[in-house]
Amino acid sequence: MGICHSTNNWRSILQIVHIVVRWCCYSNMSIFYNYDSSICVQPLVAMFRPVNKPQNLRDLFRNAGIKEGVLSKIVSNGLLTASEQISAILRYAHEHNLKARAVGTGASWSNIICCRDILIDMTSLTELVTDDLKPKCNRTVEVQGGIVMRNLVKLLDEKYDLALPIIGFYAGQTAAGMIATSSHGSSYFKRSVSNAVVAMDLIISGGVRIKVRRPRLKEPEQSLEFVSSSLKQLRDNFSVDRKPFEVINSNIFRSCAVNLGCLGVVYSITFACEPMFYLEEIRQTAIIHWPIDPGKFDIPEFLWRMMWWR
Repeated sequence: MGICHSTNNWRSILQIVHIVVRWCCYSNMSIFYNYDSSICVQPLVAMFRPVNKPQNLRDLFRNAGIKEGVLSKIVSNGLLTASEQISAILRYAHEHNLKARAVGTGASWSNIICCRDILIDMTSLTELVTDDLKPKCNRTVEVQGGIVMRNLVKLLDEKYDLALPIIGFYAGQTAAGMIATSSHGSSYFKRSVSNAVVAMDLIISGGVRIKVRRPRLKEPEQSLEFVSSSLKQLRDNFSVDRKPFEVINSNIFRSCAVNLGCLGVVYSITFACEPMFYLEEIRQTAIIHWPIDPGKFDIPEFLWRMMWWR
């Protein structure tokens, strides 16, 4: 009990002072803090923030703090979209044997975000990618991975009168972070948020852009061998402005949907939505007696009735 209390006090102190410390000591250094400042990471190579405004390659690398002389084989004759910006930075990491990791709002309290080479801050990518016809026709909505879930829920309600089947307990996560960690709500009858995903756009090792989805009805799956050889060819013949390669494989899709940030950078997610609905909250105090034999414990009937069953 004393250890927990001490830890909570320490985190509270960090939440208060980290802004002042950062302003005084690190004003010219890029440092990433998680949500309660218990973890901070200072990448040694670059802190990269892709934006929706198109950029040319030299501005992109200069803004990330990377010297122009390392452009190497990355070639682009025009302005780069947000997805292409991520592709270029991951290609740079691939060619220089560097590690890169995407971060969002820092909702995770684990060290999984720690990376000493390149951090990619996705929080500026918060727009809808879908056109207005898809939500009306098949209730699917494509959004950029950096959008915060509470903003996504509000947007779906106000613009399309739609809702996600469930969201996690904490709505301050980004969409990409929520599915990557298989976050879920409190319903006994609903699955995790990642089960609402129907397709994903990722940028993987070597800067290759892919779109992953399940096969449609009677559509054949691509074999793992075909996908592997195709991605190798794309990696060997890299072009930053090449369109995403479509991967149609159920196993790969499931792995990407709960990826823990290890399979690439999630640029966008397509969610299957439901018509907007409302929840009724019922509060009731009850005494539940724990049996001597835990194996004989049953959930009381009134609790079953109170659960979110729809």
